[in-house]
Amino acid sequence: MGAMLGRLATQLKMPRPGAYSAPDEYDLGPTVVNERGRPAAVILGESLTALATVRALAGGQVQVFSASSGQSKSTRYSRLCRTLKRPMEHGNSVDSVEWLTEFCGSLAQPPVVIPTSDADALWLARNEVALRPWCRYSNASFADMLRIVSKDGLYAAALQADVPVVPSLSEPSMAELGAWSLAHAAPYLLKPFYNHIATCKLRRKNLLIDDRAALLRYVDREGPRSLIVQRKLDGGDGFILDCYGLCNAGGIPIAMASHRRLRQSPPNFGSTCFGEIPMGGSGTLEAKLFEYTNRLVRHLGYHGIFGVEWLHEPITGELFLIDFNARPFSSIGHLVDSGLNLPMLAYRELIGENLDELRPTPSLKHLFWMDVCSDLQTLRARNNLGWFEWMRSLLKCGSFAVWDSNDPGPWLHLTGKALGVYLGNRIGRRPPSNQSRPEF
Repeated sequence: MGAMLGRLATQLKMPRPGAYSAPDEYDLGPTVVNERGRPAAVILGESLTALATVRALAGGQVQVFSASSGQSKSTRYSRLCRTLKRPMEHGNSVDSVEWLTEFCGSLAQPPVVIPTSDADALWLARNEVALRPWCRYSNASFADMLRIVSKDGLYAAALQADVPVVPSLSEPSMAELGAWSLAHAAPYLLKPFYNHIATCKLRRKNLLIDDRAALLRYVDREGPRSLIVQRKLDGGDGFILDCYGLCNAGGIPIAMASHRRLRQSPPNFGSTCFGEIPMGGSGTLEAKLFEYTNRLVRHLGYHGIFGVEWLHEPITGELFLIDFNARPFSSIGHLVDSGLNLPMLAYRELIGENLDELRPTPSLKHLFWMDVCSDLQTLRARNNLGWFEWMRSLLKCGSFAVWDSNDPGPWLHLTGKALGVYLGNRIGRRPPSNQSRPEF
């Protein structure tokens, strides 16, 4: 059954009417015609975020190419783009720069390039001198982008802007950590400066440590390099908020929206698997969310799509900065379905179109969104959520991470992979642990 769905997904990746052929050396095949003569768009990345970004731009009648280097290509089965093979993961090589400049040079106009990971956002900024003549992307020096992406620089900038930050230490000595942990009670969260940073021994998004002695042992054993130590405040699922938006080249936010993470994977600490836009609850809280985010992005002088993550502490009602995504985010398709297409607005801004019609906080359709596969994976870990309650939340949803009736191929492929894993378990052929979540 899984193989049959996979073959069907491949067959559904077909050109739309009026396809155009790209240069043969890239083996791109047919893709969407750009009737307005606008530049193409190149999406860097291979996650569901990349897929949602592709769909958002294709909805605006833009030619879209998806460039990834690994085997996990979420856009491979989409009918809305053509996939390109990059020379190396994250593009951290001279070959990758040469590849992108050569490809961009083969197009009629310099394309818009949108990264969907921190690594790719940093890579574009690092190689600005070589890439800028060939393509269009958000303005940011490597130093400025690193300050935003790396939590130590971000938290320092936030404090300068008078924005609340969770009590933290960056790369502490054992003496500093000992004194700080006496003043800040357990539990604690440990985080790398940013995901995939090579100099940090913590190879995950975060690590929860329940007591002070365990914290001291861990840092003494593994070292503090590129490590953030935070006090874990009350909150979690339902209390993590996001402000999504777009800043122009002057660092001014021109559109913002609110989002609440009702459930995350893993629970309380991970990525959204069930959320709502706009966030429900107090209008006063949403106004504070917009105020703090506006203050932060203006101080940073940021340009482009952003998703700023906040913790709403239930006891004090205060908001604390957690993270800054200097790129599209996992639920950007949810925002598009609610009425705010940030990838398309970013594209228009980069090609010089006028966006004066935008309201800073536009009215949006209230929608619930779910990443069904991720949410199902965490169901067993949630003692307060049974099948009936889960089905009720599913039926509330008007937006999904993978399913799209206009682009069913990725959903069919993921469903086929999930069935393959399930049937393999049922007949005793258990896959390796890293296949517990089917990947594209």
